[in-house]
Amino acid sequence: MAVVLDPFAFRHWDDPQYHGARISDMNKDDFMLHLKDYIEKNGGFMNCSVEGYAPFCRHIFMPNCTSAQVDAIEITESVEKFIRTGYLARRSDELPVLCRWIKSSDIPGGVPKAAFLDLIFYSREQLILEAQAMKGEIVPGEWDWALISLKGQYSAHETPMQPITMMRNALGAEYGGSSVPLNHSKYIDSANHWNKYVSVE
Repeated sequence: MAVVLDPFAFRHWDDPQYHGARISDMNKDDFMLHLKDYIEKNGGFMNCSVEGYAPFCRHIFMPNCTSAQVDAIEITESVEKFIRTGYLARRSDELPVLCRWIKSSDIPGGVPKAAFLDLIFYSREQLILEAQAMKGEIVPGEWDWALISLKGQYSAHETPMQPITMMRNALGAEYGGSSVPLNHSKYIDSANHWNKYVSVE
């Protein structure tokens, strides 16, 4: 199973305003070399990954080999007053949605370094469908799975995606989502989780 880095994930390296884990001490090529070596040493892609919220999505929870910090922290009295909100889009062809975050400079004691990276992959077939809907392009060449995003975490298991991401997915590929219908119970779990945590910028 060949893996590549999807341009959607470039924000983790290139966008200083991205509300999530950012990598500053390892370039994209070196990171992908490390990832491919990790996959090979752990029995191949399907053996070291787990299924995500849909069959076209898989996760690898890899020990953090970078400077990436956690991309969300617990909401406490000391950080609650610093939470900001605004309508943001992940890329220019998406609808802006309401987001909330805290700037890393406002976090008492700084942002903790992530122990693990949750690496999120989409299948080639899914990314072709999304590219067609958004009039975009996919990474050229022969590959099976593309790394579309990563999260810096304390633990090696999946945390709930944000409620607004679930809603965007349900809207469909033409709005930047995956066209997976909204799951009520998972949405409630997500809302409960994100009532207690906030993204870090």
